[in-house]
Amino acid sequence: MARTEVHATLKRIRRQLAAGHRSEVNLLSAAISDTTETIPLALEVTAALIPGAVLGIGLELMRVKTVGTSDCTVIRGWLDSTAAAHASGDEVQISPRFSLLDLHEAMIAEVNSWGPQIYRVESTELTVAASQEAVELPAEFIGAYGICRVARKYSTDTTRWPDLPVRVTRGEVGWTGAPTSGILLRMIDPVDSGTVFVLAAMPITLTDPDLTDDLVTDHKIPESMIDVLEMGVKLRVAHDAEYARASRQAQDDSRRTEESPAQGFTQPMQFGVALYRNRVQQEVNKLRAQYPIRIR
Repeated sequence: MARTEVHATLKRIRRQLAAGHRSEVNLLSAAISDTTETIPLALEVTAALIPGAVLGIGLELMRVKTVGTSDCTVIRGWLDSTAAAHASGDEVQISPRFSLLDLHEAMIAEVNSWGPQIYRVESTELTVAASQEAVELPAEFIGAYGICRVARKYSTDTTRWPDLPVRVTRGEVGWTGAPTSGILLRMIDPVDSGTVFVLAAMPITLTDPDLTDDLVTDHKIPESMIDVLEMGVKLRVAHDAEYARASRQAQDDSRRTEESPAQGFTQPMQFGVALYRNRVQQEVNKLRAQYPIRIR
């Protein structure tokens, strides 16, 4: 399992969040489909597995109805999770403090919150004719934050790639000037026939990654940003956990107010936020130094 795989990253985050916490787990003794309600367990059933407990298998949550000697019956797809098939030997989390589903959703929210200060770069080469006044970027450049560089290769001299001054005209996808991407590069000076090289700053987005996806190769997240992603996810789920601890309802958490005084989490949270912001700024500075956005 690669370090940058989604599942590996989520497990690493869960390990760091739950350090010192006794987590109850079991294993599936056989494969189950997305409709199986009797869950076969490979290990001894412990006292933590009771009716009303929540099981986490992969990205699915299940609500326990009854408990047997080596299995339990459940409600599938609990708390808006999606019922799915699971393989023999898959880990069964019993009332997890931080389920993979919560971490997975926090990961998606974190990446999609980065905005234009953190981006990836994509390049393309476009063919232009002599005296061509404008060229449209391809469809994959929809949503580009800006252009880092535009260079020119001449047909008569393929070794020179001088910068080409252009203006960017943006519009909605489908407008007559640039129907495919909505982004048009207009030449300031006349050009000869040849190739235009474009380097653009693109959003980093995450929709619904599979656990086996690789964050770097499949979703183009810079490897140096993986620790920033982990920090952001931990801050998000820890924040949610403190909301739960402040609830007026009875709590399953063994910690009580007298053990964890009011605002006892404030200082560690502030330290975590400061560290996270510092790492984000480091990545922003690096991007601006390597690939500054010159044209928006």
